[in-house]
Amino acid sequence: MSQKQTTRKERRIAARKKQILQAATKVFAEKGFHRATTKEIAEVADVSEGTIYNYFDSKDDLLVSMIGSMAALSQNQETFEAALQLDFREFLIDFSLKRQLGTADRHKMLLGVYSELLHHPELLEKYGKMVMQPGLEIFESHLRARIEAGQMKPVDDVPLTSRVLIATSLGLWLLLIMDDPVIKSASENTEYFVETVVKLIYDQFMVDEDGTD
Repeated sequence: MSQKQTTRKERRIAARKKQILQAATKVFAEKGFHRATTKEIAEVADVSEGTIYNYFDSKDDLLVSMIGSMAALSQNQETFEAALQLDFREFLIDFSLKRQLGTADRHKMLLGVYSELLHHPELLEKYGKMVMQPGLEIFESHLRARIEAGQMKPVDDVPLTSRVLIATSLGLWLLLIMDDPVIKSASENTEYFVETVVKLIYDQFMVDEDGTD
């Protein structure tokens, strides 16, 4: 088989998997993971139920793959590399915007997905290996690059620092989907919300313009 034929086949497989994952996202958002069935996902994707199992081993595998697709780790790698051209404050603003804002339907869907993971240890472990750990490694590498470039204050523990920053983001997201009045009100003014959050982080890690701490 030629390289051109192989590439065409890979594109067809990627397109079909994307089609199924998009359908799964829609069904999970509407019905929740537990109530959703592969038959319903197949109907939305306009494929046979058997076709789903040609690409995914189970509904659990479909769930983790869907989250991995949402995380878009390979795209995030490119995004983080490109973000090195931005100053650290601009990066934090961009990072916060992408992770804090979204539609109400997306919030509900993510909450349902993550709550399902917490009830299934094997699925949670799989998610950690496929999505969480690779994502953390990408973020750690980005912070190290910032430190080496003199754009961020040196820290004693980069892995822990990366997790603290991400935990802050996740905590704000959780308060947002739980309709906390303060976070909800602040998030309605996008610029104010992001600027306030970033300022708290920026002051801790940003170096002065002359390169000193």
